[in-house]
Amino acid sequence: MGLDMTTAIDIFLRTVLIEKRLPFEVRTEHAYREAEHRAYINAELDKSMLEAADPNTAWLSQDEMKARLTRRRDARSHV
Repeated sequence: MGLDMTTAIDIFLRTVLIEKRLPFEVRTEHAYREAEHRAYINAELDKSMLEAADPNTAWLSQDEMKARLTRRRDARSHV
């Protein structure tokens, strides 16, 4: 851009003082992962809502669901 360091810092600081914010967006890997996770969760919820509304969906009792989860957990612990 052809700016020396002093001028660049002066512009940066004046912009921060006038606009009361950084003159650029700060993005972190965490923020990206959080947004990605939120999109995943929303997609899964949408899929679940469609499945729940489907009259052909097979439903499990709470006891059967607990039994399946227990079997899955036990199978993982033996690996």
